Amino acid sequence: MLKKISVLAILFVAAFTGKAQDIGYTTTDFGAEAQWQSPGGYTGMVHLAFNAAVHSGFQIRAGYNIVDRKDWGGHTREKGNGPGGGIGYRYYFPFRPHQFFLGLRADIWRLKLDYTDSTGGGISKTWTLHPAAEAGYMFLINDMIFITPAISAGYLSNLSTTGGALGEGFIFTAGISAGIKF
Repeated sequence: MLKKISVLAILFVAAFTGKAQDIGYTTTDFGAEAQWQSPGGYTGMVHLAFNAAVHSGFQIRAGYNIVDRKDWGGHTREKGNGPGGGIGYRYYFPFRPHQFFLGLRADIWRLKLDYTDSTGGGISKTWTLHPAAEAGYMFLINDMIFITPAISAGYLSNLSTTGGALGEGFIFTAGISAGIKF
């Protein structure tokens, strides 16, 4: 776990210390996003994005995950919530960081889930990793305000679980974010 945190810290520092190209301009985005998850549940997050002068953007996120997996997991019902955060990279096809993009993101959640099944039920606490590929479109209003619908597909993996085993597998999300560029 320490190795993963160290790698993330190095990537974070590299994003701040790297030199931008001489063309274009850099921006910073601050916004909020909401996502719907295919197994059931929602996430709400705030994000900060550091956009390079040409094509690229790096994001950090923090938020809360409300899970209601019904029978998607290993039990009849898995329901709970927890905090989390993540990082991401977006490649914008136009010269400036807006319009159509493809990206990679990885979120980690500390979830507490109540589960029920034919043998009764229980409570599990888990560290859940959710790496995903995403695609979306950033609508830019007056070069300051953005609205961004996006979809992503990835894999939900439980890194460490205390209690009963929980569901893992392919996950699809759809969401929208809005905020301001400065």
